[in-house]
Amino acid sequence: SVRLVNGTNPLSGRVEIYLHNNWAAVCLRKTSLNDMRVICKQLGYTFANAFPTPVFGQSASNAASYQLNCKGNENSVKDCAYRVLAVHGRDRCGHSFDLTLSCSGKKQDTNVICRQLGYVTSLSLECCRDIRLLNGANTTEGRVEIYHNKQWGTLCSKLVTVNDGMVLCRQLNLTFSKFMPDAYFGKGSNTVVLSTNCSGNEPNVRICNIQPVNIEKSDCSHANDVSILCSICTPPQPSILDDPCYSSPCPRGTLIHGKPLKLIGGPNKYTGNLAIFYNGTWGSVCDDYFDLKAADVACRQLGFTKVRKYYCCSRYNSNITKYWLDDVKCVGNESFLSNCQHRRWGYHNCISDEEAGVECEGNWCSANLCPKSYYCQCPNGYYGDNCQFVAVSNGAIRINGSSKFAGIGFVEIYQNGVWGTVCNIGLDLVDATVICRAAGFGNATTIYSSTIYGSGNGKILFDSLNCNGDEASPLDCLRNIPVNATCTHSMDATIRCSSEHSKAI
Repeated sequence: SVRLVNGTNPLSGRVEIYLHNNWAAVCLRKTSLNDMRVICKQLGYTFANAFPTPVFGQSASNAASYQLNCKGNENSVKDCAYRVLAVHGRDRCGHSFDLTLSCSGKKQDTNVICRQLGYVTSLSLECCRDIRLLNGANTTEGRVEIYHNKQWGTLCSKLVTVNDGMVLCRQLNLTFSKFMPDAYFGKGSNTVVLSTNCSGNEPNVRICNIQPVNIEKSDCSHANDVSILCSICTPPQPSILDDPCYSSPCPRGTLIHGKPLKLIGGPNKYTGNLAIFYNGTWGSVCDDYFDLKAADVACRQLGFTKVRKYYCCSRYNSNITKYWLDDVKCVGNESFLSNCQHRRWGYHNCISDEEAGVECEGNWCSANLCPKSYYCQCPNGYYGDNCQFVAVSNGAIRINGSSKFAGIGFVEIYQNGVWGTVCNIGLDLVDATVICRAAGFGNATTIYSSTIYGSGNGKILFDSLNCNGDEASPLDCLRNIPVNATCTHSMDATIRCSSEHSKAI
């Protein structure tokens, strides 16, 4: 369990988690944005801000302090790795560093949350799937049971088909292998026997025509309980081959033939995380700004007719070698994902669990169209199929540096073809929040007094930033130009941004 203590409202307070029969604190110094996202998610909210000091008081001196290690896609802190910290000593996590935060948004009904995540209902804030495999040697096999009309039931082998098996395994992110002999994994004790009547294309059994079986008329019993064997299957990856189907001139850069996109990690050939081929290697596509339009462009480039769903957060496991694309923004009619607006190749602010993924449908054969299979390897500063776009616009803002987490580092602004920094003289949380939002993040949570994540090497653009809080860019705020003579790169503004927006400070 998790709770917020001593806050001014239910959305704020000092974080305490219940572990080993005791309430314990969480150490701010060891906490990531992913940890805070999961804490607020478990409470039914979204993460807004963290406070640099325990403004709602410290835990008792004898209370333990923990470090969480969440990926960000967990539904509860109990699903995260954790370790107990030494309050004194090398961990330096005394209760003056107790995590204190505020969440935002309207509290969501946990049943709604679970249904959105592909589960049927919630029990004590834990989501429950509407399908399970029992008594198998691992999670890919077992007796099939389905949750229907508030009770679990088995399936009758006399009424199932391969189509049913495909849907059952697909819902578990697996691939159907075969049905085992009747009741191979034991007989069920449920009072209900069901049939699913799936066509084979459904993403889950809830969409199939689930019906209770009349046992007397169908001659079904628990001796006919369906036992299934699914498999973990990685689809074959497309090779880089010349394709005579399409070619195009490339006025800038080098013309590259081949299939620059592929899907990896998914349960079938039309689902997975996106990978793009550039400069001789495969890399990932970051989910920042990735939306339905971008997903549709990717599916059409892969040879499908359209997108069915798109995903963030490395849904099909993290296979990162590098990120090639970030901040992809498509109009929707592009032939290539690389034809959409994006950062320069290889430039990103993404962490290990931010790969974009898609589920596509249909294929080009039915549309009698030919997928394009070339792209231009562009020189620095250009992107697009024909390298026709300039990668960075004047006034662009990024949070750079050595932190492995997005939104933490020193501030850089792109002006007149080069990146420059901001001096930290006079910088407050209002100013920093304007910067964070302009860089694509939420509110600022911390201003660091030193350049702990590195510093820039270009021009220092200005100091004494003075924002009201509603500006779209720090360039819209009052600021001191030319910069104060005392400013050096050891004073580069270094901040921490949250991932979620809330009201202006």
